[in-house]
Amino acid sequence: MKRLNPASMNDGEHNMKKKLHPVFRIPPAIPLLLIMVTVVSAAGILYQYRASSTIRTAMEGLSAETTLRIADHLRNFLFLPGMINKMNADAMAKGLLHPDDQSMLEAYFFNQLQLFPQISSIYFGNTQGGLAHSGREFTKKTFYFMGNDNFRAGPFTKSLAEPDGRKGEILQFIPAFDARTRPWYKNALTHGKAVWSEVYILFTGDGLALSASQPVWDNENQLLGVVSVDIFLDHVHDFLSGMQIGKTGEAFIMDRSGNLLASSESGISIFQKNKDSVLEKTNVLKSTSSRIKNAGLSIYSHLDNLDHIKDIVSIQFTSDKEKYMLQVSPLQENSGIDWLICVIIPEKDYISKILSSQRNTFIIIVTALILSLITGRLIREREINFRNFFESIGDLVAVTRPSGQIIYTNTSLRQSLGYSREECHGMYIIDLYPEKLREEAKVILEAMLEGREESCFIPLMRKNGKKIAVEARIWRGEWNGKECIFGLAKDISVQVEAQKRFERIFQNNPALMALWMLPESRLTDVNEAFLQTLGYVKEDIMNKTPQELNLFPFPEQLDALTLRLNETGRVTNTEIQIQDSKGRRKDGIFSGDVISSHGKHYLLTVMVDISERKQAEIALEESRIVLESTNKALSEAIAETREMALKAERANMAKSEFLAHMSHEIRTPMNGVIGMGKLLMETPLTEKQKQYTEALRSSAVSLLGIINDILDLSKIEAGRMEMEIHDFSLDVLIENFMATMAPQARAKGLNFNCSKESDIPSRLAGDEGRIRQILNNLVGNAIKFTDKGSVSISISKDQQDAYGIILYFTIEDTGIGIPEHKQPLLFEKFSQVDRSTTRQYGGTGLGLAISRHLVLLMNGDIGVESRPGMGSRFWFYIRLKKADGEEVPVNENKKSTTGKDLLAKIHARILLVEDNVINQKVAIGFLQNLGFSPKAVSNGLEALDALKNEPWDLVLMDIQMPLMDGLEATRCIRHPKSRVLNPAIPIIAMTAHAMQDDRERCLNAGMNDYITKPLNPEALTTALLKWLPETPGIWEKETGTLSDWNDKNKIWNKNKLKEFLGDDLETIGIIIKEFMDTAPAQVAAIIELIEKNDPDAVHFEAHSLKGVAAHMGAETLSDIAFDMEKKAKLRDLEGCRKLQGLLQQATDELLEYMKPEVS
Repeated sequence: MKRLNPASMNDGEHNMKKKLHPVFRIPPAIPLLLIMVTVVSAAGILYQYRASSTIRTAMEGLSAETTLRIADHLRNFLFLPGMINKMNADAMAKGLLHPDDQSMLEAYFFNQLQLFPQISSIYFGNTQGGLAHSGREFTKKTFYFMGNDNFRAGPFTKSLAEPDGRKGEILQFIPAFDARTRPWYKNALTHGKAVWSEVYILFTGDGLALSASQPVWDNENQLLGVVSVDIFLDHVHDFLSGMQIGKTGEAFIMDRSGNLLASSESGISIFQKNKDSVLEKTNVLKSTSSRIKNAGLSIYSHLDNLDHIKDIVSIQFTSDKEKYMLQVSPLQENSGIDWLICVIIPEKDYISKILSSQRNTFIIIVTALILSLITGRLIREREINFRNFFESIGDLVAVTRPSGQIIYTNTSLRQSLGYSREECHGMYIIDLYPEKLREEAKVILEAMLEGREESCFIPLMRKNGKKIAVEARIWRGEWNGKECIFGLAKDISVQVEAQKRFERIFQNNPALMALWMLPESRLTDVNEAFLQTLGYVKEDIMNKTPQELNLFPFPEQLDALTLRLNETGRVTNTEIQIQDSKGRRKDGIFSGDVISSHGKHYLLTVMVDISERKQAEIALEESRIVLESTNKALSEAIAETREMALKAERANMAKSEFLAHMSHEIRTPMNGVIGMGKLLMETPLTEKQKQYTEALRSSAVSLLGIINDILDLSKIEAGRMEMEIHDFSLDVLIENFMATMAPQARAKGLNFNCSKESDIPSRLAGDEGRIRQILNNLVGNAIKFTDKGSVSISISKDQQDAYGIILYFTIEDTGIGIPEHKQPLLFEKFSQVDRSTTRQYGGTGLGLAISRHLVLLMNGDIGVESRPGMGSRFWFYIRLKKADGEEVPVNENKKSTTGKDLLAKIHARILLVEDNVINQKVAIGFLQNLGFSPKAVSNGLEALDALKNEPWDLVLMDIQMPLMDGLEATRCIRHPKSRVLNPAIPIIAMTAHAMQDDRERCLNAGMNDYITKPLNPEALTTALLKWLPETPGIWEKETGTLSDWNDKNKIWNKNKLKEFLGDDLETIGIIIKEFMDTAPAQVAAIIELIEKNDPDAVHFEAHSLKGVAAHMGAETLSDIAFDMEKKAKLRDLEGCRKLQGLLQQATDELLEYMKPEVS
């Protein structure tokens, strides 16, 4: 065998190398390097792809999570108004809330606002256009009420609501408002169901708002009105602004028209003025935010119409050279809400991660030999990215080992629970739950890991022990390449609080309420009314269907309700019949709504039990046939009764008119008789002539008294007797009354006296004239039926409080007495003790009956105690109010003056308008006695001519006159185009009319006051004092000296005093001394009252000093006091202060002049 040559072998190998393909001649390290580069490059590319995909997924996840949070918040926010409307509508339908009680509705809505701080206002508009509205001012943190007068269309006021719910000051008044014209009212009626309004701009320009409205029907399907609730979208804006969306992400909400409703970006205007300077909502294409504007452009570039968005749409767009991801999600509700939730996530928040990955890939390719090290680094980078993502969201995140020990927590969790990072890492996840709930939480957490539960609603516990409501989810995963458990919890405190409020309303509602889980309609909750009415135990019926409970005796009713719920999602005010646990049937008004919570759908039902009403209706129907014949007879009887009532009313009106007419016809000549008698008594007469004249006057007065009694009785029978309440002085009333009755008592030789408790206020408010009438009747009878002995009056205080007083009057006499069996008849009409008494003493028997009615009208009573031959004791008590003004202190040393003396100083021009010549003469005689020179005309036309041609200070106007009566003449004088010289001249009516409405007719025509005939000098004097304008004072300067006064007046005119007292020097000296003793104190009192800032008291004292000084002949002092009186009346205390020095100086100089006379 041939041996092989090594050399030849080498040659063979060399030849073989020559024959190999070039690729096989590459060094083995190079393919290995290429393989490594290829593998590493592929791994790098794959990593970059997975990193980009992960970031995109993270961005989409963040957008979806943000959208879900916003949608949940909006649904909770929008659920509350509808719930309040439904609750209020149901309460009105079943009569728990009275839709016609405006005050009760406002108070009820006010209380609801206290429970729901996110609600702006709650209100109800009725079918008459009335409004009952309670609302809050978020900026001012106050509440208010708004509503129409009389709860119908018309004047409208807005009032501040006090903290206790009472109405405060009026903030705004609108002359006309009709709720039926408002969009929220018309919109609810148009749709016939609960509906949302369009978002609108508040008229104050403070923001956007929208209203939830719902029509209200009663049980007979009659419209009661519309309930509505307003909410401000500022709440949504604040919620978005408070969200943390990644690092620099943002969100906004718009409607289908592209109008911006809310945004998380601060400083963005959601409404602006158009070219006509009218505020309008801002379209996203006109937004001042470039990101929102470009987001809107990208939406419109992808979609022709926003209405085409039916599901989530993701769009990438560029703004200011930055890339963004935009996710648009629709939010729709059955009641009319149709909005778009837009979330913008900047790509730059994540682009750094991609660049970092690219650098890492390049390093891997270059340094393939340290592949494992670079791979570890990439894993760590990925975990950092996850950490950054977890830190960027607002939810609570934790990562634990499979044992539950915490290895990572984000900032939100630590801040919410109050733990530090180090404290958290030494704990187990179960430690975050309250100790008593940890076993229950452990079971639920294990069930979630096994896929049997989706979430856990057990609250977490802060470090300080307080609980926080959350919705938690957990799932398995990897962390640092090791198995772990991820946990995420969302703070649901707001939703839980809303749920608690709903639970309170649910449980306390008297209607039958139940919550059924769809689609099987299994019962999940009922209120106490449901259990009590139907006789169930809650534990026995939970998780059962209506069929299993056999609730519906007629299955077709349940089928019809189910069909309507499937079609519209709600049922309202439907009459149904159900049966209780014992098979007894119940009638009710049923309403139901499909609602959503935590991704589940429920049916909320409300039924008002109307079984009793239905039974009554059945009984009524059964009796209808029986009553038809009765109704026919009753209708005929009613028609006949109405005819009789109409005739009676006409007869009553005819009687009233007759009495008024006869009153005028009888009083007119009586005026002349009484007036002429008074004037005749003031002329020189013989004794016999005086007796005849007095008998004539006394008879006329008696006849007039009988006429007045008959007229009062007719008023009482017609129910037209009314009290005229005004301030009066009890002391003056008693003093005048005693002065009037004393002559009658003296004529019979009787001892006549009156006593009054000292602590009874002098100033009271009541009908002074009617009190005097009662006293006239009682005291007049006492004097009439007492021949010897005494008649006494006593006045005491029964009780007194801050608002009024009860006065107790007793009138005792030593007269003939009254038998006990006759006493009950005393206060009956036309009743007298016996005929012999009537023949002896006279009388009509009406006075006591009228007095009884007057006392009853004053919230009092009247009675008598008497024995024949021993006298009688009549008593009555009445309730009076305290006068508005304070009592004015009276100077006991002050000398009184009469109205006649004061009026004599006033040179006023009085026009008398009277057609009866006798009455003219009587009135002229009275006025002349008071110092006036009046002019008389006979009708209204002559009065107008006189007032056009001459200046007058006051008009005394008769009512019934020929050609033009007093009422028409007054209207002509007061007319804006009147040609009289002074359209505002005081006009006092004079009439013999006696009906209650005569005074109102006079005042409504424009007259200032009203006096009756026959004229009473005191009443005439009082009216003239009240309405005559005071003549311009001589002193009109603001500063001056006493010498300015002495140019026109004398400090003391002694002859003036002699005009009053003649030459009785002794009396003159006494009066001068008394004046010198009292005047300094009175002047000092005036100065003190000025310093106390009491203009009313200054006016009173200055008026008194003016009159006294005038009588003394101290004209300078009188004029200064007169000017001070006028300034005090105008409440010009500063002007009074400027005069007080002159007043003191004039008084001092006057006293110096008087000293020689006294000595």
